[in-house]
Amino acid sequence: MVILIARQIIGGEWFENEVEILETDLRVAKAMARYQNIYISLYGRHPRELRDLGNTWVLVNGARMPVGELENLTDELQKEYQQVLANKRNLVKKLLNWFSKPG
Repeated sequence: MVILIARQIIGGEWFENEVEILETDLRVAKAMARYQNIYISLYGRHPRELRDLGNTWVLVNGARMPVGELENLTDELQKEYQQVLANKRNLVKKLLNWFSKPG
């Protein structure tokens, strides 16, 4: 199967060998897994839709996008998640300070 794919034009570019195709598939799989993990961490549920469309394109919650755009979206979700964690830590610190005040 990989050899047949290697002879096709994928995303407007000729792929030279099987290894390059496997690396592309791996990039898509990693991007999708990373997006799903961060999405679950942030929203507490799975994305409604997340599929590999082939040729380095993915479908995310009804939006068709190249894998690079998914990676950018994932980076934005990661920043948002880090902000949520920072807010929670700040709230815990405030509560600890409030409880540790002499009565």
